[in-house]
Amino acid sequence: LAGVGVMMPVMRPPETVRPSQASTPDVAATAPSGGFTSFRQAGLLDAILSGLGFGLFFVALSQTSTEGGMWPLVAARGTSVIIFAAVCAIAGFALVPAAGARGTMLVAGVGDGCAALCFLLAAQSGQLAIAAVLSSLYPGVTVLLARVMIGERCRRIQTIGLGVAGAAVVLLAIA
Repeated sequence: LAGVGVMMPVMRPPETVRPSQASTPDVAATAPSGGFTSFRQAGLLDAILSGLGFGLFFVALSQTSTEGGMWPLVAARGTSVIIFAAVCAIAGFALVPAAGARGTMLVAGVGDGCAALCFLLAAQSGQLAIAAVLSSLYPGVTVLLARVMIGERCRRIQTIGLGVAGAAVVLLAIA
C-alpha cells in the first residue's frame, strides 16, 4: 500500500490550468509555468493516500512476530511490485524508468528498504514508540532532499517544522 501511495504523484502529475480556464472554485496553487493547479490536483488526495498507505504499512509491520524474520518485508515489497506493475499495465505506463532516473530510483529504493528494515527490527524488539515517532519524520527528509538535490527553497513554515522536528528528535534521544 505504501508503494502505491508513493508512486501516485509520479504517475499522475498535476495538470496546469491557465487562469482563463479556471472555472471551479478549487483553484488554489500557482504552477511554475504561471498557470494554476486545482486544489485537488495540487497533491491533497495524493498526500492522504500516501499517509494512509504508510500508516497501514507500519501498523501491519508492527503486528509481525520475531519468528517471521524479514519475510514480512519480502512480502510487502513483492506485493508493491505486483501492484505497481498492474497499475502501469492498466494505465499504459512503461515499467522501466528512464535511464537518467535509474540511479536516483535505486538510491531511493535502497534507502526505503533500509528504513523499513530498521522499523521492523525496532518493532520486533519492543521499541515501537520510538520507531513510530522517527518514522513520522519522513516528510522532513523529503523537504531536505528537495533543498539539496534540486535547490528548492524552503518556506518559512517548512523551516519552522524542520526545526521543531529536529528538536523532537533531540528530546527523544535524551529521554
